[in-house]
Amino acid sequence: MLLEELSLFFPCRNEAENLEALVGDALSALPGIAARYEVIVVDDGSTDATPEIAARLVASSGGLVRHLRHEVGSGYGGALRSGFATARMSAIAFTDGDRQFRVADLKRLAD
Repeated sequence: MLLEELSLFFPCRNEAENLEALVGDALSALPGIAARYEVIVVDDGSTDATPEIAARLVASSGGLVRHLRHEVGSGYGGALRSGFATARMSAIAFTDGDRQFRVADLKRLAD
């Protein structure tokens, strides 16, 4: 059974090495989890290429990916607050930007 809608966000800080694969994993898994979805990258003051990669992912996603940037890091809690506040869908999930969890495993929770 699919969720009606889902916002999935990733609190990130200096995750340039992981971000493209993480968003790719999400865009592959989410059609099997929710009928409508969005992916939000919450960039918490990264000093590496995370902002540039996020901007490229937004531009190529057809509106499925959004990027929220904190110019100055506000910490993990601040990134979480921003992610929850900017989510547009009725169901919200998050996972860390370092790919320690599989996005596809959200299907178990949705079921």
